[in-house]
Parts: sequence; C-alpha cells; structure tokens
Amino acid sequence: MDSQVGRDFTIITSNCVEFKIHSAMIVGGPRQLEDYVFSRGATGQNPRSSVTLPAHMIPVCVDALVHFLYQSAYSFENGSVSTYRHATVVPENVDPIADAIEAGMNNLKFHMHMYALGEELEYSDLKAVAHGHLVGIVMQKGALMIGPLKNFVDLAYGYLPYDRRVCRDDDHAIRNLAVVSVIFHELQIWEKEHRAEFMDSVRDCDQFLTDMDRIKKRYKHILMAHPKPTARLAHNHGKEAPITRRSSRAAMVKRWSERKQGLVVAGNGDGGNNDDMDVAMGDEE
Repeated sequence: MDSQVGRDFTIITSNCVEFKIHSAMIVGGPRQLEDYVFSRGATGQNPRSSVTLPAHMIPVCVDALVHFLYQSAYSFENGSVSTYRHATVVPENVDPIADAIEAGMNNLKFHMHMYALGEELEYSDLKAVAHGHLVGIVMQKGALMIGPLKNFVDLAYGYLPYDRRVCRDDDHAIRNLAVVSVIFHELQIWEKEHRAEFMDSVRDCDQFLTDMDRIKKRYKHILMAHPKPTARLAHNHGKEAPITRRSSRAAMVKRWSERKQGLVVAGNGDGGNNDDMDVAMGDEE
C-alpha cells in the first residue's frame, strides 16, 4: 500500500486533498467509482484518471475509504482523523483536525458517514463493516448509553440538531438498529428511571417512537420470553460497574439478525427525509 508505483487514478476531495491509488483496487469494489473509471469502453480502454468528490463526502472519511480499498478495514481510533494518512497532495491551508471538528465528528457519526459512503458508492463491503462498527458502539455491555443512543436516533432519523439523515437508509437497516439497540438496553441494562430518562429525551421523535412500537408489537412474543438480567447496573463511587446476565450481547444481536428481514418489513414507514445523495462526478478536464 505504501508504494507509489503504478498509481494511475486520483481521488480529489472538495478541499483539494488528493489520494492517488491503483485503479485496479476499484474493480469489484465501489460500483459507482468502477463504472465511472471504466465507462469509456467495456474493455477498459482509456479509463478516466481522476474524480472530484462532492463536498458532503468528508475528507477524513475519504482517507478511511482509501485505507479500506487496500486493507478491507478501517478505524476511527488512534488518531485516525488527525491526519490524512494516505493523501498524496494536501494543500497548505487544509487541516484534517479542523475539518473533523467542523463536521462535528465523533466515532458514531464517523461510522455513519462511512456507511453513507458505502451507500452512495454502492460498496456493500464498506456498508457491512461500518454497520458492524455501529453495532459495537450502540450495543455495549454494561453502559447506560442514554446520551449516545439519543444521538444515534437523531443521526438515524434526521432529528435536530441535524437537518437530514446522514444515511439514505433505503432498507431501514440503520433506523432498525437504532430501535433494536434501545430495546436491547431496555431489556438488559436500564432500570425504570433510565428508560424514563431516555423516553423523555425522544418524546418528540414521532417516527422513531412509531417504529419502536411497531417492532415491539410484531415481536411481542419474543420480547416477553427474553430472560431478564440476573443483576442490574451497580455503582461504585459514581461509576458504572459491569453486570452479569444470562443472555450475552452476541446472542441478542444474533437473534435480531436472524429476523432481519422481518425487521425491515416492520420498519417500512416513511421515516423522514429521503434526500438524494447520488455522487456528483464530472468528467475530468
């Protein structure tokens, strides 16, 4: 990945950061990019040599996209948004940290934007990995997560302070995850006062509440049979302590995953704005 030899395609962000890559890495990956690069002939003759991405594709996420093209993985941790690790040209006036702060970037929003990149570029592998990162955050064991889950609902449904959904979410996978993660915390972690606090924070989130009610009714027999935790949150000098329960997070996720198709059907409400997020790719000069 470090070698510059043979790099024949350049991805350019809206702030003019350039990432020079091997066009072969696009083949079989992001379909929108593959179609764009090799659209001048079925045999791939005279492929395009660059693309300029639209402004809503955040540069630090594009950097992670380039990493994913080569490594099939990416991360938010270890200062991954403090520098453009794979950029070949960075203008002097561009600061990746400032860009990330301006975008209000945190780990949850970062993975949401990576999922959105996967949607827009038609890159199913990237969507799957980003979704896995989101599951790891919102299904944490032994954490109350009241604030982060409210933030996730806002991001998933496009509630204030956000003016639109981060992800297009045509199949409702992200909104379903928001609902399932809240139900998981209700069943496994929250006491009554925790649930009351969360429900008060989402009292104006009508579509989310409708979706949660629909899914709870649809899977009432499963939820009623779900074992209660053997211990609730303990507190030690104001800090949350780990809890023991009969059903692990992995088992919970597995059960919901096995019923994914049912959840998608159950969640097929309008759910909010479905703004078009198609990639705006112009021909090179």
